[in-house]
Amino acid sequence: MSSPTTQWPQILDRYVQEVAKDDKENHPRKTVRRYHGRDVSLWMGKVHVDDVDGWVENTRLKHYLRRWQSRNSEPLLLPTTDDIYDIMVEADEEEQTEAKKPFHLDRLAQNIVRNQIQEPVVIHVRNDGKTVLWDGNRRFFATKHLMRSEAYQNARKQGQWLPAYVYEASGDPELDKETEHKILTELNFIEKDHIPWPSYVKASEVHQSYLALVANDNSPTQQRKAKEQVARDYGLGSSRRADRWIKMFDLAQRFKSYCENEQERDEVEVELKIQEKFEYFDELTKAGVWGAIRDDVDAQYEVFEWLWDDKFLAFPDVRYVPKILADPVARRQANTPDDVDAVKRAIRTVIANDPLMIKDKEAANEKIKQFAQWLDSFKREDFRQLDADSLTSLRTILSDVTQMLSGLLERSSANMEA
Repeated sequence: MSSPTTQWPQILDRYVQEVAKDDKENHPRKTVRRYHGRDVSLWMGKVHVDDVDGWVENTRLKHYLRRWQSRNSEPLLLPTTDDIYDIMVEADEEEQTEAKKPFHLDRLAQNIVRNQIQEPVVIHVRNDGKTVLWDGNRRFFATKHLMRSEAYQNARKQGQWLPAYVYEASGDPELDKETEHKILTELNFIEKDHIPWPSYVKASEVHQSYLALVANDNSPTQQRKAKEQVARDYGLGSSRRADRWIKMFDLAQRFKSYCENEQERDEVEVELKIQEKFEYFDELTKAGVWGAIRDDVDAQYEVFEWLWDDKFLAFPDVRYVPKILADPVARRQANTPDDVDAVKRAIRTVIANDPLMIKDKEAANEKIKQFAQWLDSFKREDFRQLDADSLTSLRTILSDVTQMLSGLLERSSANMEA
């Protein structure tokens, strides 16, 4: 809604009145931006941070919002802008690793002080005059942080003004909804200028759109068309990428159901774990791995526990799942509780026991190390439990090996002295 005395939206007028009244170069101006194939007419100017409400329905905030609602025993309670700020600050403070902080408010505030905001936020002015923040939640709340934290007192005079693109209501709610989708897709699925939505959040959006397209017709033909459609709608490049995210999201929901129903874990903690580990579901859905656990629920649950306990230290570890499950010793090792290296040890066992690698030097070394550690763990009482044939075989083998090793080690020592 435009101000009665100006041509631009009222939310942009405060900067003009308080800062740029006689500076027409900095007055709001019309511009056209292209978002995901659509030209969108916008006003470009500056808004005061206190005149904008945070985006309550922000997808990135969803998991932390649920926890906040649970704490307040009000599952439908909507937070104020200040509540959202507190939620985001807490989420950042909980994560000690800088790269894993979900919102990076303090880092963004520091960047705003040094470089100002380079990418304007996007605000929608509805027909009733209410303003809605469509994009730029983190930039907006980083500015809030700048205004709230004592560390940034000297930067507040300039930092209080947010550069913004303002989209006025067209009078057609469906058109406005489509425009919002185009803008969010371009800024959070495609552009790389600021941190995009996490993959799990993106996949959730894609999955929801896909289900709507196949709701009345779930035939293979319609599934293919639906994947092609969501790939176009979200700028994914190809239906194969859409198919990948749909499969990953489906398996993530199976993981979620197991954690919440079988293990009675907190819903919010499960959602956060999925967001953290989402790329691992890509490896788990690949034919070689999924084929080994698809029809074995117990195996699925074991692998889900390995994922929950952070036992997969890298994506390639997941590819060993079929071999670990097929090897009783490796499987027991992987299931060792409270041991983040359990799967890595199981992988070493699988490599050592692989018939195709028996003559491989690396595999032989690994196998010998494991046998030596295992044998060294035996006490006299353990040997007493072995039968006579096993003891005789062990003595014969160890005697032969000892003689061979003595000769090898003597020659090795002589060569080194020479």
